[in-house]
Amino acid sequence: MLFFTAVAAFATASMAVFNYQLVQVSRDMHKATEDAATAAMKSAEVAEAALDTNRPYLFVTEVHVRAISGVRDGWVAHITLENFGSGPADLVDYVATGGVYDAPIQNPDPARARPDPLITYADNEGTPYTNVPIRPGKSAPDCLPAEVVIDPADKGQLPDKRRIAFHGRVRYRGTTNRVYITRFFWWWFHPEADQCDRCLTREYNSRT
Repeated sequence: MLFFTAVAAFATASMAVFNYQLVQVSRDMHKATEDAATAAMKSAEVAEAALDTNRPYLFVTEVHVRAISGVRDGWVAHITLENFGSGPADLVDYVATGGVYDAPIQNPDPARARPDPLITYADNEGTPYTNVPIRPGKSAPDCLPAEVVIDPADKGQLPDKRRIAFHGRVRYRGTTNRVYITRFFWWWFHPEADQCDRCLTREYNSRT
């Protein structure tokens, strides 16, 4: 009887040791899994940072306006893109257009202020860009034409109440398939000059 009791006690103790070891192994495996996930996440962050380090950055640096030949009250803006990044910018597509909008009013009193107009673009909106990529440190002068024809009803209100603006969106890639976006919105404040000025709404002249 004592023999069987001893055997049972030994078996119980062995089972307890086994369970303890099993719990420890499970904990070790769980920690190893967490460590592997953390390492993978850090590796992805490093890779993402490397992409951002060697990526292109497109800015709209100039917008010049010219009359459209043969079109009454028709104007075209020639938009220059410059690559300030360290990698080539391969343009996917672009939106470049113009319009006549209510002139913005800057005033500390919100009731008297008038912001820039609401501008949005659809995801499927865009004209394919077929020219060569823009190399780092280089510009593409007059690469995006944006046209506008002034309605006679608007002409008499320019430039005090209504103003001409040219705006758009550029989508482009670097050396990977990641797509970056540059937006621009420039007012033509001075009809007697050909130069435009950026609007004050930051997201309208933003980059991702």
